[in-house]
Amino acid sequence: MIRKTAILAALCAFAAASPATAEWVRAETDNFRVYSRGNDEILAERAAELERFDGLLRRFTGVPLDKQTPKLDVWLLNGVSELRRVSDMNDAAGFYRARPNGVCAFALRSRRDYGAQILFHEYAHHFMMQHFPVAYPKWFVEGFAEYFMTAEFDGPEIEVGRYSKSRAWVLGTTGWMALEDVLRGNLTRKTTGVFYGQSWLLTHNIYSDIDRARAFPRYLESVAAGEDPVTAWELVFGESVEEADKRLREYFATRRVKYRRMTFDDEVLLTDIPTTEYPNSSDDMLPRFAMLDCSSGDPEEHLRVIRDKADDYDDRFATATHAYAEAIAGDTDVAIPALQTLTQAEPDNPDHYYYLGRAYSRRAHEDGQDVAEYHRLARIEYARAYKLRPDHVPTLYYYAHDGEPYRGENERNMLAVARQLRPQVRSVNTTLAISLALAEDWDNAERVLAPVAFDPHLSEDSWARKLMQRVEARDVAAVEAFLETGPAEHGAEEGSDEEEPGARAVMKTR
Repeated sequence: MIRKTAILAALCAFAAASPATAEWVRAETDNFRVYSRGNDEILAERAAELERFDGLLRRFTGVPLDKQTPKLDVWLLNGVSELRRVSDMNDAAGFYRARPNGVCAFALRSRRDYGAQILFHEYAHHFMMQHFPVAYPKWFVEGFAEYFMTAEFDGPEIEVGRYSKSRAWVLGTTGWMALEDVLRGNLTRKTTGVFYGQSWLLTHNIYSDIDRARAFPRYLESVAAGEDPVTAWELVFGESVEEADKRLREYFATRRVKYRRMTFDDEVLLTDIPTTEYPNSSDDMLPRFAMLDCSSGDPEEHLRVIRDKADDYDDRFATATHAYAEAIAGDTDVAIPALQTLTQAEPDNPDHYYYLGRAYSRRAHEDGQDVAEYHRLARIEYARAYKLRPDHVPTLYYYAHDGEPYRGENERNMLAVARQLRPQVRSVNTTLAISLALAEDWDNAERVLAPVAFDPHLSEDSWARKLMQRVEARDVAAVEAFLETGPAEHGAEEGSDEEEPGARAVMKTR
């Protein structure tokens, strides 16, 4: 059984029993931890809706309802103004991050402005990568998310595959891409919007026809095996791309799309979701720390706000949050003694050890410090955290990185566990793939790297794509030489925000 893990697991313990006015409330289900300000009834409703959406995806794809995975942290902010204030994103109504130090989603609490659809879209991506970490065609990766994001819930009733007004508008006002370019993923920034629209329509058309839906897995298998997407389409579906394009245009011209109505049983209906209230000191500290720990927004501004708020409050929550923030982005001279005190006071709290390890890891790279010694100290703390919580992906990842991430067998095993838990994190995949390649385990290196190298949100000349070329060549020397381009280049790409411009057309505020 997967134990509870969280970026903010320790902070959960500091939530007040029942403050007079709760700044933040957390609702927890089997697959989500959902955070929001204020009304816990509305929060519980959104958490239940997310859980039902997960149940929908599981039923549709055949994933067992009782299969456990690490919970996703979801932050529901009061409005666009709060999202802009804490994230520095001026035109988005939500976003998702999968980083070595955490996987999280931020969206608007209101269901207006596509708030729910944005969250469903991003969770569909998260779900696909969690349960099916293989290289799918670009159009299907987006079409899958677009198809399910319009789901509507009414108690146990659900409607899936509903009309997408935004995608239909694009298709009705913009010239279409050639279908062979859609199938092959040949898009430019200019054609991204219509690519998303045609991807939605293509997926919708397949799922609305029982014969095409039954044949579709063979198409995906053929493409994954290396067949040209256009050739595979013609062989599997028995029609040319010209015929398919004509059929899709006729399907769109009817302005009538087929959708499904389903009823859930009691297994995925939630009526009693536990909620926990946080103290008033959580105010701006909690979302700022979440952003900081998910590598989003301006870290200096997040740290400034956390420091200011910590000065205003003298409670366990503020003390721990401040120490954690200093550990990952601030002053290690402040973080290390504070966290040493916390580990002594609460020796069974894994996050205290984890963030102390992060502080030592950063100290190792400060001017004049003993790199080897501080990496050794970091691994001691990560090991302590691991004993208390063996399925925490950030602990596994940073333990490996403070050792021999590319050549150590123990590190390789830890990265393999981390990938099993969080295959969405690019850096986990690329680091493990490099380690496997240097051990000349080429087939597994290629399997692990493929979902990243062919991620539709990465460019054709991405670091991962270049690495894949060397893995496919089965050339250890080429992989080693490629690593000499520098970890800074590797880290910059893996930690950057590769924009998903087609999705931003939906995510923009209106």
